[in-house]
Amino acid sequence: MADIKDIGVDLSSREDVIFFAYGGAMDEAQISGRCGALPEWIAVARLADYALAFNGRDERWDGGEETLLRHPGAEVWGVVWKIPAKAFDRLDAWQGVRLDGTGAYFHSPVTVTTPDGDEILALAYRKTDLGAETPPSAPNLARIATAARRHGLPAPYLAQLEARPSVAASGPVPRAARADRFLTNASDLGYSCAC
Repeated sequence: MADIKDIGVDLSSREDVIFFAYGGAMDEAQISGRCGALPEWIAVARLADYALAFNGRDERWDGGEETLLRHPGAEVWGVVWKIPAKAFDRLDAWQGVRLDGTGAYFHSPVTVTTPDGDEILALAYRKTDLGAETPPSAPNLARIATAARRHGLPAPYLAQLEARPSVAASGPVPRAARADRFLTNASDLGYSCAC
């Protein structure tokens, strides 16, 4: 795997991070809440040779958690955001990213392509431990599809997304996970996380 600095994304510089969102982070309410402000929208883009998958368990949405899996010939569409470094630290904390690789997700350098053919070097989140393949909850899938539609992702991809199998949530969602409650309380008290 290439060093992040070698592909143009240097986290040590504490500059803005170019982030490829393909699931819940496409939702403006979610990403602005977790970053502290709405990041700068860069483009809609396609990640080639990966597939959108749902694995493990998402306590907040009562279904599988989204991730990217390598899959030759497949593609995942999403949104590219430009996020200030401190806001990206907050997003990492919400997502359970740890730079030592022990968190729920890790940073994955990717090259995405805009509809005009421009290539963008970015970071995406991928699950560290996949767990069993698990369908997303219907409310979570609907939220992801709504965000995808708002950003103008291609109609065939939207249709594919909306046709995915899902399961009913067992109660109201989103639920506050333990980490959510901690991060919300820490933020209210003025603490910041540089995880």
